[in-house]
Amino acid sequence: HLAPGVSSDKTIDALYAFSDCEINLSPNCCVIQDNKPCFLSVSDVLRYNVDSTMGLLRKELQIRRGELLEQLFFASLERIFIEERMYKEKAFEQAADQKAVLLFLDKKFTPWKPKLLREIREDDYLRLLEIKMQRILKYNKDKADKLMAKINAELKGIEHDLAHMT
Repeated sequence: HLAPGVSSDKTIDALYAFSDCEINLSPNCCVIQDNKPCFLSVSDVLRYNVDSTMGLLRKELQIRRGELLEQLFFASLERIFIEERMYKEKAFEQAADQKAVLLFLDKKFTPWKPKLLREIREDDYLRLLEIKMQRILKYNKDKADKLMAKINAELKGIEHDLAHMT
């Protein structure tokens, strides 16, 4: 309660001046950036963190895209190998050594090379040679087509996400 004759305006001004009611707040914060202290506004900190998070998400999507492209590539390679029955040809079965088999496969895959996602490497041929006969005998074209369609659909989704990343 104010004493009689004391101005309320002066009292309010005095309260603000001599109490914690009037404190200067700085909307900037100090962060360490490149091993140096840096004063940034909250908006700048948020923008920096959002950009960093988007960069991480972009990298993860690109890694997943690379994995899917590899799956698609090998599924295509396997399909050609099995459907063309390359494993049943005389030159394949009676090859003198592994190098001869690899040369034979390289020659047989020549017509399909332009249609494949990337160049065929020696380890791709070696991976084909590791396919078990049971898997070749039970090869299901429809199942392989569904797998390739699923991979393509996921790739399309990833491409969309990468293109529209905001």
